[in-house]
Amino acid sequence: MRHSRRKVPAGLSGRAEAELDIVLTTVSSFQGAVQHADDKARTLVSVLAMITAMATAQLGLLGTAHPPAVSRFVVTAVLVCFAAAYVFSAVHLVQAIWPRTGSPAPDNQFAFPSVAVGAVEARPRSVRDQRTQAGDLALLLARLAMRKHRHVRCALAGICVLLASGPGLLLLAALG
Repeated sequence: MRHSRRKVPAGLSGRAEAELDIVLTTVSSFQGAVQHADDKARTLVSVLAMITAMATAQLGLLGTAHPPAVSRFVVTAVLVCFAAAYVFSAVHLVQAIWPRTGSPAPDNQFAFPSVAVGAVEARPRSVRDQRTQAGDLALLLARLAMRKHRHVRCALAGICVLLASGPGLLLLAALG
C-alpha cells in the first residue's frame, strides 16, 4: 500500500516536515508532563483533606484539661505547625492546579486559547511557520510543567509537616 506524500514546496526538503513531526511529538510529551503534575496535585489535595479531617476530629479532645506532662504551649505549638503547613500546602496546590490559558503568540494555530478566540487565520501556513509555532507551544508547555511540578514539590514539603503534626495532635489527645 502506498502512502501519499504531501507536495513539498520548492526549497523545502522532507527535513522541515520531519522537524515539524518531532516538535509536535515534543508538544505531546510536554502536555503529558503538565497532566502528570496535575494528577500529582489532585492526589495531594486528597491527602491534605484526609489529614485535615483526621486532625479536626481530634480538636474537640484537645480542649479538655491536660495533665502537667502536656503543657498548653506544646498543644499550641503543634496546632500552629499544623495550621501553617496546611496554609502553605493549600496555597501551592491551588497554584499548581490554577488554569493557565496563555498563548505563546496571539495567532498560534497550535495553542487552544488562540484558536478559541478566533485569532488564528484560516490561511495555510508554511511548514517552517508551523514548526516555529509548535516549538513556541512546546516551550510554553515545558515552562508550565516545571512551574506546576515546583508547586507540587513545595506542597509536598508542607504535607510532610502535616504528616508529623497530625499524629502529634493524636498523641496529645491521647495524653489529655
